[in-house]
Amino acid sequence: MKTLAISLCLFFTSCASAPNNAPWSGVVDELDPRTAKVYAMCDAYCVNDMDSWAEHFADDAVVHVNDVDYTTAEVKAAFGAGHALFTDITHEDVTCTTMRYNNGEVFTNYWYVWSGTVRSTGEQLKIKGYAWFRWEGEQIVEFFNGADPTQYNAAAAGSAAELK
Repeated sequence: MKTLAISLCLFFTSCASAPNNAPWSGVVDELDPRTAKVYAMCDAYCVNDMDSWAEHFADDAVVHVNDVDYTTAEVKAAFGAGHALFTDITHEDVTCTTMRYNNGEVFTNYWYVWSGTVRSTGEQLKIKGYAWFRWEGEQIVEFFNGADPTQYNAAAAGSAAELK
């Protein structure tokens, strides 16, 4: 009887964790090489190494920042320009994983808290953000970055006005 109970527990446990074949199901992998590339890219952004940040993007990659579309070059310039207004830019409380879907799509998801100090006032900002990177092979073909820009834009506008 005890053997039957153990067998049933093992059967139901294994069925509950079995993968399925649904197109948008798949494998979440924190150790995928693309996860490591995204960590390295975000570290490069934080130290204003925008060339390293952009090296994994396809030439024709589509970039969305809060649902506005840009080229990689435009976002590279804009993200780099933020370093003129903020110091000590970091990403905190980061979670990053790559999802390999059954339909062949591959996305890396990146949750973070952006932190930076306003150069003109010394005020520190912390803004929660989320990004995803869609891969084809080893290149990013689409990128989305979303965060509430209210605090960032207000601090940037104040800093820009003081620079005049």
